[in-house]
Amino acid sequence: MRNRPLVVLIFLLILASLACRALLPDATPTTSPALQTEVRGTLTAAAPETGITATVPPESEAPATPAPDAQELHIAYIKNGEVWLWTQSEGSRQISTQGEITALTISGDGQVIAFLRQADEVHVEMWAVNRDGSNERLLESVEALSDMDPGAFAVVPHQMEFFPGTHRLAYNTRQVLQGPGMLLYNDLRVVDTDTLEHGTLLAPGEGGQFHFSPDGSQIAVVTPTEISLVNVDGSNRRDALLNYERVLTYSEYEYYARPVWAPDSSKLRVAIPPHDSLDPAAPPTTLWEIPTSGSPAVQIGQITAAPFFGSEAMYAPDLEHLLYLKQVGDPAANMYELHLSAADASEDVIVHTASPMTLEGWAPDSTHFVFYQGGTRTPTLGAIDGSLAPLIPDAVSVLEIYWVDAERFIYLDGGLTEEVWSLRLNTVGGESMLIDELSGPIPVVDFTGG
Repeated sequence: MRNRPLVVLIFLLILASLACRALLPDATPTTSPALQTEVRGTLTAAAPETGITATVPPESEAPATPAPDAQELHIAYIKNGEVWLWTQSEGSRQISTQGEITALTISGDGQVIAFLRQADEVHVEMWAVNRDGSNERLLESVEALSDMDPGAFAVVPHQMEFFPGTHRLAYNTRQVLQGPGMLLYNDLRVVDTDTLEHGTLLAPGEGGQFHFSPDGSQIAVVTPTEISLVNVDGSNRRDALLNYERVLTYSEYEYYARPVWAPDSSKLRVAIPPHDSLDPAAPPTTLWEIPTSGSPAVQIGQITAAPFFGSEAMYAPDLEHLLYLKQVGDPAANMYELHLSAADASEDVIVHTASPMTLEGWAPDSTHFVFYQGGTRTPTLGAIDGSLAPLIPDAVSVLEIYWVDAERFIYLDGGLTEEVWSLRLNTVGGESMLIDELSGPIPVVDFTGG
């Protein structure tokens, strides 16, 4: 029998973290992609419930994002309920004045920051502000969000992200429940932060969690049972390229798969947990490749992995390697093996064994990865050649790591009490630079450039 009480305890701890971040954009550690392709064509998508339209500017009108290697690093974060922005040349400065800000995201060119403001205990507003603090403007009011489902207790944005190369903001919504749980509408909405034009790209039930392709031309749309593709202008919908069984979470939220795009945007790969990760029979996690041609996904392998709510199996950014945990030995010992394999689960090797272990994620070079061991939050840097080394030797309790490039990363260190957070910029093997000290709940950070 598996050690169900211990796994469920770990799961409850993760739920506590999720509750603190319920209004955050997608928190999967990401790097800032090199976005070269701009949105083309013009779309007018009617929103049945509001009658609003969404317009995609043609190529000549879409603002271009400077190449990342020519663009200064911008780190946006929340401090004392306000938006702050740090750059190497200007340091940190407050750029919003609204207060009660709970989430944010920054455009690829670093010129606009969109954020959510808590209007009362259950309602939020969506705002934007320019990087210099000018033109603080309302994007979505409480009334506009409530009109999306008048019968709901409240409607709030869930995932927010700028369309690559533009100042158009994509977001989906969720219903605020009067009890525990998270219920997404599985939509995809659009607001232009420059013109304030609003629209619905994918109506409720037709969207979901979304992932832009590296070239900015396509969107992977994920629901709890399928993965589809659509162009950023709403055309060329390729429905249900991968259907998968709904995954039990043993809680009130639903599991959404996390596909990873190939660097050339030609395909995706994804690891799908079994329907019941706590099944004593240990059913496999299946590995899939999804082409962008519209052909169905193809299963390329399978693994026996630890329950996904401890640490999910993770594909490297180049899709060539897979990282996952496997519980071994007496369940009471809480012992795990860290496995590294080829994309199809072949050439599997055990990198490390410890009690316990959790995965943080891959570095953008696809040859290094980060994990935690022994119940601490001191990160270890691993490599596909099998070498291991402390990533931040003097860190005490690292919460998040955001890779700027293969050498630099941003991280949050909670210290001994986790009441004061240090936001730092570090170089692998080098000293860290303090960006700011933040107090209160888990800080929210986004960045671009570098």
